[in-house]
Amino acid sequence: MTLFETRIHASRHLSNEEKEAVVDTIKFLISDNKWVIQNKRKNKDFKRETHLQDEEIINIIYKYIKPQNIVAVIPNRNYPNEGSPELYLLKMFIKKYSVYVKVDVTENKVEFWSIHSLTSTLDRDYQYASDGAEDNLPKVFAKEWEQKYNSIAPKGYKIVNKFVNGKNIHFDFECGEVNYDNAKNFINQLIDSKPKRLYDIYSIGKYLQIEAVAGGIEIELEEK
Repeated sequence: MTLFETRIHASRHLSNEEKEAVVDTIKFLISDNKWVIQNKRKNKDFKRETHLQDEEIINIIYKYIKPQNIVAVIPNRNYPNEGSPELYLLKMFIKKYSVYVKVDVTENKVEFWSIHSLTSTLDRDYQYASDGAEDNLPKVFAKEWEQKYNSIAPKGYKIVNKFVNGKNIHFDFECGEVNYDNAKNFINQLIDSKPKRLYDIYSIGKYLQIEAVAGGIEIELEEK
């Protein structure tokens, strides 16, 4: 069973030192046989899909886990009824399967809450981070959009610069001045290349118009 999960609401930022400490703790607890994979349906589905037993999965995690596998720390929505206030989210390979793993790490036990197949990008959203909120995803989205559009852009109409202010993206094109006459040469490709995740286009999608601003195009996004 595959879950299409992209937006991850991170509790706070993680230092490299914390990631290293978490990995050391996970490996120590596994070696001391203080681990458990929760008996949830979706974990059972993953084991059935991969034909792996709990011990095989844990041995692979123990052997290959590295600090860079830790994607984020996230709120535990079941707390205080179950587990700790925060869970660590990992992305790694288990055999040929790309997976994300939600794990609760304490001094006495490492508990794997979720082990699921993954086919999409895990986007870390820090809008609600306790140690300094930042609306970082529009910049990630704009960069991906620029790369996708430039890979198919007509000659002379590639994006050469971009600015992101909140959920507004301003694209500048190598054609120089953008107007309603030359926009028809590339606007369809620009819209078609928009990443399918995270955001929709607000100003064009709802009002069917292009705002030509200072030689470029300004697009307002709205969250999906």
